[in-house]
Amino acid sequence: MEDIGNLQKIFHVYEERYHKAEKMGIDESSPFYAAMKEIECRYVALYFTVEMLNSLKNKCNEQGFIKYCYEFFQMIAKRMVLYEEIINEDGKKEYIA
Repeated sequence: MEDIGNLQKIFHVYEERYHKAEKMGIDESSPFYAAMKEIECRYVALYFTVEMLNSLKNKCNEQGFIKYCYEFFQMIAKRMVLYEEIINEDGKKEYIA
């Protein structure tokens, strides 16, 4: 359960970064565009992950549980597009492993 708490903390960090990036009004011509897209991908993926973990306790006993899990993980995988190097919202290079 400690891991879920840590994951939720990370989610809130990316949620704040995402809203900050939105307020900056970044478009495709901005040097920060790649960072914004990276933050958006991580924010959405973490959102789906946290939602799934929170709903697992209710779904474990229902029919179709495996399909439910597969669909959530498929959505997460589709959002995970990582770049090797980005310029973050502070103007610094950030390297993605």
